[in-house]
Amino acid sequence: MKIHSLIWVALAGGLLTWIAVQNPGGDYEPLSIDDVPEEVAVHLTGEAGPDDLVRVFDVDGMCCNGCASTLASSLGGLSQVSEAAVDVSQATVSVIVEAAYPVEGLLALLNTGKYSASARP
Repeated sequence: MKIHSLIWVALAGGLLTWIAVQNPGGDYEPLSIDDVPEEVAVHLTGEAGPDDLVRVFDVDGMCCNGCASTLASSLGGLSQVSEAAVDVSQATVSVIVEAAYPVEGLLALLNTGKYSASARP
């Protein structure tokens, strides 16, 4: 029984090694502005109410639609955020948010994992 387990582990390790050799980059390459599909470059469509602010953040680490979706859904989960738009080509995130909500709360959501965000004045 132990030998069968060792054989399976060796086969799995061999397969993973083969996959790694086939894809030596192992990470996403940043997109140039020319490579970004037009539908990814989105902007806010709503209007800020009297108690709302539009905040814009520069975000490093975005490279694809998946990044845009992750950040937009993270911000969209806040009840204080009425809209969030991610522009991968410009590396920005725009948010319509209640004025009372602290910018630090939004930065905490954006500065996770591979993303590094800073608020524009």
